[in-house]
Amino acid sequence: MDFAYTIDQCRLLPEPRNFFNGKGHVLFSVPVNILFFFRESFDELGPWMRKDFHYRHELILNIGKKIRMMVDERVVELDSGCFLLLMPHQYHQYLHEGQDELSLLFVSFDMDNDLSLEPFRNGSFRFDREALEGVEKCLAIYSSGDPGELPYQVGCLLAHLIGLNDFHGVIDRKIIDEYGLIQKIGKAVFLNKATTVKMLSQQFGLSNGYIRGYFKRVMRISLGRYITEVRLCEALKYLSTTDKCITEIAELCGYESVYSFCRCFKKNFNITPSSYRKGWKGMRDPHFNLREPHR
Repeated sequence: MDFAYTIDQCRLLPEPRNFFNGKGHVLFSVPVNILFFFRESFDELGPWMRKDFHYRHELILNIGKKIRMMVDERVVELDSGCFLLLMPHQYHQYLHEGQDELSLLFVSFDMDNDLSLEPFRNGSFRFDREALEGVEKCLAIYSSGDPGELPYQVGCLLAHLIGLNDFHGVIDRKIIDEYGLIQKIGKAVFLNKATTVKMLSQQFGLSNGYIRGYFKRVMRISLGRYITEVRLCEALKYLSTTDKCITEIAELCGYESVYSFCRCFKKNFNITPSSYRKGWKGMRDPHFNLREPHR
């Protein structure tokens, strides 16, 4: 081997001023337990993904037509060539809008320290050709490569997306005009803790029938069901990330009594809140799975 070029580069190195203070730091923990999957229609998403109560990080890359989603209280536009990063326990709902086809690549993973990813919450961001090449490399490794290399490559992809956007290129944090009422409803449910359709209709000066019909037409689920899902999503977050007692969680999520909360939780998840909390660590075991809620 010829080391001439390497030696020339080494000679350009400056002398360290401090031999205990170097360069380079880790932005976040290494992503682990990584899953890649692809969806080309809303039917493939299924009810469990369209109304998700996930506990993992989920990177969604849109390599097809523009779609819209409701993330927490916001309507977010996910254009072609954009990505969205969902944080654990973050409520989201896909707006069907009569669209039959989509092209969404999902990268689901666990990560302990995710503070560097927080600025991605509730926004859609552009990705470039280099990011796409990184995705393609990850896909090749995931399909037939060394699984031990996958966390490193996905970590590099996330680091590139952080550096690429610098959190100034948010595409869609503005209110989308035709979804203004949907956004207001989302904020009322999330921020003001509205727990009934009657409370919402009084707040906006609209009849129960109108607000129910409008929400169902746009979101493809009933307003009552949406309120229930938001409250349950909040409950899952408290159960898995805090030591708050069940009674306090029921109150924080807007339930009149701990009994009504436990009954609703059991009806939707086929498990009690206390059992869910006890089994939380086991959820990272592939043999522990919550069943889809009853409809």
